[in-house]
Amino acid sequence: MTAQLGPGRSIVWLASYPKSGSTWVRALLTACLFPDEPLDLSALVGGPIVFDRSLLDDHAAIDSADLTLDALLPYQSAFHRAFAAEGDGPVLVKTHSAFRRASDGTALFPKQASAGAILIVRNPLDIVASYAHHEGKTADAIIERMADEEARQDEWPDKTSKAVPQLLGSWSTNVTSWLDQDEIPLLLVRYEDLLSDPAGQLDRITSFCGLSIDLEKQGAATDAASFERLKKAEDDAGFSEKPRAGKAFFRKGRTGGSTRELNEAQNRRILEDHGAAMRRLGYSG
Repeated sequence: MTAQLGPGRSIVWLASYPKSGSTWVRALLTACLFPDEPLDLSALVGGPIVFDRSLLDDHAAIDSADLTLDALLPYQSAFHRAFAAEGDGPVLVKTHSAFRRASDGTALFPKQASAGAILIVRNPLDIVASYAHHEGKTADAIIERMADEEARQDEWPDKTSKAVPQLLGSWSTNVTSWLDQDEIPLLLVRYEDLLSDPAGQLDRITSFCGLSIDLEKQGAATDAASFERLKKAEDDAGFSEKPRAGKAFFRKGRTGGSTRELNEAQNRRILEDHGAAMRRLGYSG
């Protein structure tokens, strides 16, 4: 299956639960599309531009800060359609949102705007330590968040974010909402497969997007955007998405962190909360 690019259908969503590898995919695609330029972490393709609050407010003539996420959904859906109509695909857009619909069936990610979606997933046992590091929280707090059906991104009780908040839901709900939708062509990419075969996965991604990029350039891109080089680029020039308290965004880039960083009770809680979705994706405890 490939993305169905056509009039008005230019967006390819880069969908993922946080800390699942979407930034790495964006770096790989940037290195692939701009092979003659140094990789600039501040200019990666596929940013979450359609979630910019000011752009939505200007388009819909609303003050989005006064509306609930449910009330905002139809406005966002219309904005996504208008945004997609202005671009030649594929237009890559990152999101951490679950696939959502309004009560009348209106989709947040409408078929009329969407050529396809790339769902990037990672074993939730490994997400915990990475997410805890990023948020500056304990593993137990992150495990609770990953089970929270009301978990949101870019929403705080004491201030209005520049981005429209996104409803993550629990990890299981987030990933299965994308797997279960049947309107948008979907490519599933596992973080673990990116680690073991980055060139092969990049070839799958570019082919899905309808990008004709030869294997030599793809190989060069996987080298330019290797985890080690991304860490060095962050060390040298910084990264706007790095977590608070000066911690690095690019941490370890490996699998099996649960055996080193989570205790037995924490592992058991993740399996209890997400076992069904994990098995669906080929993950075990």
